[in-house]
Amino acid sequence: IGHMGCYAALPALRTAAALTAASGRRALVACVELCTLHVQPATRREEAVYQALFGDGAAAALVGHAGTGPEIVAASSVTVPRSEERMQWLIEDDGFHMWLSPRVPALVERGVGRLVEDLLDPHGLAVADVAHWAVHPGGPEIVDRVQRRLGLTDGQLAHSRETLADGGNRSSATVLFILEALLGSGEVAPGRWLVALAFGTGLTLEALLLRT
Repeated sequence: IGHMGCYAALPALRTAAALTAASGRRALVACVELCTLHVQPATRREEAVYQALFGDGAAAALVGHAGTGPEIVAASSVTVPRSEERMQWLIEDDGFHMWLSPRVPALVERGVGRLVEDLLDPHGLAVADVAHWAVHPGGPEIVDRVQRRLGLTDGQLAHSRETLADGGNRSSATVLFILEALLGSGEVAPGRWLVALAFGTGLTLEALLLRT
């Protein structure tokens, strides 16, 4: 499945969960992103910004019925109205080009509240009930705006910021790197709620509710 961009890992995980529930077998989710294919001589400030943000990366997750990993409980998705031209990939004669509007962080902030409400409300949960967050760091400003909109602490977003600093925005693979760091940190106790958020073209916002 291609061309979803930064949020692709989350629908891939819920699709894998549905496949394993139907078949009783395991599924492997692999995210491979070669963002440096979009590197072109920068002629505008926006082009220099996204070239500084993005990096290559690959990550995978094994989904099945048995194991010690978190359980996928629910998912939600929101497409921000009139945002389809804010993030684009174009194939032109000289290769791949990307357009990333400076309005994207504000659009993410506008849509993330409803996204999280749709995810948590059916389970009688509020943001305060979720101890751990894996938020896709499309850029530093996106993390800051999500933190402000949801009222999250610096500690809850530490792994998102560290992952961005370590290897940049690696598109769909990034949230899997964050989950790996979070689950391997020893901070997550059994039975706690965890929310993964990712944002990409569309402009589409995806969320997964997990229980450890």
